[in-house]
Amino acid sequence: LTTGQLEHRCTDFRFRLPSPSASILRLARSLHPTPAVGGFPQKEAYEWLVQHEHLKRNYFSGYLGPISPQGESLLFVNLRSAQVTSLATYYYAGGGLTKDSVLADEVREIERKMDTLKKLNR
Repeated sequence: LTTGQLEHRCTDFRFRLPSPSASILRLARSLHPTPAVGGFPQKEAYEWLVQHEHLKRNYFSGYLGPISPQGESLLFVNLRSAQVTSLATYYYAGGGLTKDSVLADEVREIERKMDTLKKLNR
């Protein structure tokens, strides 16, 4: 899927769980935060973020989508969003930093993501 100058990557996983409603929630909790929003290895990255990131993520990151105890559940990782209040609009997006990342390139990518959200909010 392409929005503006961004390409949205998606990997679908399809499988059956032995107990649909309880298992899908347990699975989602075990996958969050994904490396895309929290880093890897998960425990060490989370501890680093708690110590160094002083921004409340609010609506950035997480999983969302319909969960059906009797049928198919569809969960998506939320990587960018906007929070609209009566006073301001707050935009959230991640950079997906790795040890090989070039910080200036990552900043430009985040700015492009924000531009896309801002266009949708007009």
